Amino acid sequence: MNAALKLRMLCEWRLATRSALCRMLCFALLTSMAGCVSAPRSVQVLQPSYALDAGQQSKLGRVGAQALTAASTEESAFHLLPAGLEALAARLALVAGAERSIDLQYYILRADSSGMGLMAALWQAAERGVRVRLLLDDWGARPDDATLQRLAAHSHIEVRLFNPLIHPRSATLSLLLDFERTQQRMHNKLLLADSQAAILGGRNIGDEYFSRHREFEFGDVDVLAFGPVVPQMAAAFDLYWNDALSLSLLSDLVAPESSTQPAEPVTELWQAAHGSGWARRLAAGELRFFCGRATAVHDKPGKLDPERPSENSRLGRAIANAMGAVERELLIVSPYFVPGEGGVAQLRELAQRGVRITIVTNTLAATDVPAVHAGYARYRHDLLQAGLALYEVRPDAAQQGLGRKERNERYERSERNGRTGSSRLSLHAKLLVADRSSAFIGSMNIDPRSQRLNTENGVVVTSPALAAELVGGVQRALVNDAWRVHEEGEGLRWTGVQDGRLVTLDHDPGASWWLRLQASLLAWLPIEDLL
Repeated sequence: MNAALKLRMLCEWRLATRSALCRMLCFALLTSMAGCVSAPRSVQVLQPSYALDAGQQSKLGRVGAQALTAASTEESAFHLLPAGLEALAARLALVAGAERSIDLQYYILRADSSGMGLMAALWQAAERGVRVRLLLDDWGARPDDATLQRLAAHSHIEVRLFNPLIHPRSATLSLLLDFERTQQRMHNKLLLADSQAAILGGRNIGDEYFSRHREFEFGDVDVLAFGPVVPQMAAAFDLYWNDALSLSLLSDLVAPESSTQPAEPVTELWQAAHGSGWARRLAAGELRFFCGRATAVHDKPGKLDPERPSENSRLGRAIANAMGAVERELLIVSPYFVPGEGGVAQLRELAQRGVRITIVTNTLAATDVPAVHAGYARYRHDLLQAGLALYEVRPDAAQQGLGRKERNERYERSERNGRTGSSRLSLHAKLLVADRSSAFIGSMNIDPRSQRLNTENGVVVTSPALAAELVGGVQRALVNDAWRVHEEGEGLRWTGVQDGRLVTLDHDPGASWWLRLQASLLAWLPIEDLL
């Protein structure tokens, strides 16, 4: 193994750990153990299966017809889900309302209250006779094999893993043994119910995505969809589900007596989700829907297969074609923003044509991956000199105003339960809005990893009302929840509201000297193609 490859592995290990000392020690230990490999997990390729449509007379079909009342035949209907608890309640409502099928595709499904609660809901749906297909990436955090096998033991549930790791019990050993394959991940996020309703966006399944984590929270946006775009999403799911890279976890490894629900419903979670009243408002037609023509976009699963080099990613091109040429204004929201020299050149060209461009990403203190921020930071001067407006979301946005009502209520509940403290917020939403007329919502970041290593998905909607809602929401949040980055002389400055007054800082806000040093050192490493 050459030194360059070892360096790349060490850099990737940086993305998965917080402690530099532990990282170096573990890397040295695992390198010495590289020859000790156990047998891979047992998997098998099963027969293909395809989406089941419950029809417009089903429960969700009737709800969809109500949401589509103001839409034309070609249009779909969309409801935005910016609040974490409502995003969770929406997923539980679709699972509870499904009559024929539930399909889920996620990069991360954590074994926490949100993830285990959702799996319990899936089990309950299967008990009603609903077919459940669960497709998970094998790198992202997820329940262990035994838990997934208990779930898959149900006659109406199948679990498949996308691009399984070469070593099932150690992601790090998999990195050592097959670095390139391990880097290629399915980053898609999608939930389908009866081929009548879908939820997609930036959220994985885990407490931090649904405002349920005590110390950390991702600020995100999902969208609930009804209409002609849903069968497009179902076809995309089938493409991944039946691909050669999707392998089924063998459920026959579990004895029949173990075929029980993998987890009991989490009482606090259920109370919070059902107490929100979201499902009732959906059924009663009280939610606001935006109608517009829509196109589901996705990478092909063959993007990750070296034996299918012709199936390269076309997601970026598909988004551009669906949104059309930008003429006046472009909003980019990406938590991991590493445009590269080519991306900077494209943005500069747009700006020279008179397009107003606003970019929103994380501050160094807010990001959960400092290496990515280091990759972004080297382009800040070029972006500002091109005339772009650059904003960085602050980690104390929970206190400053982003989603203030929901978070204040959650903090009050925490205090009543004897817990104190507030969550650190990190931006996780991925949005593009062009000319306040069309918008992309999905899983794709603006970085080399999304373009080259991950598969991604999303939806492009042509709807001035939806686009205006997204732009307005971002602009309102930026006032108190972000720092405006600008140049002063040869240095950068950050201007924003702090303690009720406008202040300007000369270094990354909220970041300790140690974190700033780490970012500076990481910026020198040749790892941009992994970010």
